[in-house]
Amino acid sequence: MARPSIWLAYLRQFAVTLLPTLLIEGVLLLAFRFPLKKNGLVFLLVNLGTQLFLTATLGRQLLLHGLLAGYAALVPLELAVAGAETLLYLYLLRGQGRGRRVAYALTANAASALAGWLLLKWEFWLHFSS
Repeated sequence: MARPSIWLAYLRQFAVTLLPTLLIEGVLLLAFRFPLKKNGLVFLLVNLGTQLFLTATLGRQLLLHGLLAGYAALVPLELAVAGAETLLYLYLLRGQGRGRRVAYALTANAASALAGWLLLKWEFWLHFSS
């Protein structure tokens, strides 16, 4: 059986991480009472950008150094994304004060990072249990 192309693997990984991130962080955006009409495009573009960054860097790490290196890289990468999103949301989100924007960014990133960590752990388990 032929192996899928590397680009298809990257696309699959991007979709597998982007969709849950949008769902988790979107629900939290509404829970923090940010109007979707004013913030939907910013929310989507920020998450597309950070997921592209995560997919490319983590995917490269996994390909070059393996699954354990991917685990090691995940925390610093998620911290970088949390910092970037916090700054972006601080200046770009509308409808709430600065404190709520920062609280949203940190909460949303913690929740989606935990989901990403669980997905990576599941992938690790699948890889080494067979």
